[in-house]
Amino acid sequence: MATLTMDAAQWAERAHPPSGRMLMNAVAIDAVHRKVVAGAHNQRLHLYQLEQQRLGSHLEVDLAEGPINFIGIARQPDIDGDIFVACYSGKVVHLSPQGQILARLPVHDGAVKSVRLHDHRPLGFSCSASGQLHSWSLDGEIVERFLGHTAIINDLDVDPQGEFLVSVSRDFTLKMYEVEGGRMLSSFSLGSRSLKSVCLMSSRVAIVGDYWGFLIRVDLETGAVRRKSIARNGISSLSRCGDLLVAASYDGGLYGVHPDTLEITQQLIAGEQRPARTDR
Repeated sequence: MATLTMDAAQWAERAHPPSGRMLMNAVAIDAVHRKVVAGAHNQRLHLYQLEQQRLGSHLEVDLAEGPINFIGIARQPDIDGDIFVACYSGKVVHLSPQGQILARLPVHDGAVKSVRLHDHRPLGFSCSASGQLHSWSLDGEIVERFLGHTAIINDLDVDPQGEFLVSVSRDFTLKMYEVEGGRMLSSFSLGSRSLKSVCLMSSRVAIVGDYWGFLIRVDLETGAVRRKSIARNGISSLSRCGDLLVAASYDGGLYGVHPDTLEITQQLIAGEQRPARTDR
């Protein structure tokens, strides 16, 4: 855990699951229910209770659905705090805030890469390694199929009003769709590099991360694009943190970025890459 603002950056705490350290691709914070939820490559979900900005009691749940790619926390009144987990098996696993498995939703043919929940309706969104982008009801029925991408879809985000979504793919495009009806509104070709992550900073601005450490700021109304290299490896995920954009990179860095200029304001290092030895 860390504090990251425009003016300061500091690690607060580190914790290892009792079952042992394992590659983790997913983490989410539920500020309402005071929980941190993390997903590991060994199919296990870890729930920590937040106690005065510290990681307290721990619960481990073996989902048995393959490695975990992403975790979404619901905010709708009837399911507030419920956990939705994107898994390699093609399923999204729905759990209660206490970690009880409620459903296994078979919404994709290939590994689920990312998942989001509508803030106002009982509706989920997910994308997959099979190039599918769907919305679905909470019982797993497909509502809309958003068509247009021609390769693996790595990430998506939904605007706070729930009217449109954006997605990024290894076909080098950022696409924008209507939630209701699934119509494609725009498609932005962003060069010849696979795109890994996306975050809507507003209803007008999307920021995209690629596999080469670049951030790409896209004005969804005008199509204007700004690029900046911030890391030595791919941008694995993007999220909002107050006024900052937070970019996590495969280079072991966590970067606080101004969303307008793409300038790094703060930086934390969780690990460091080392070149492989060639004398063996």
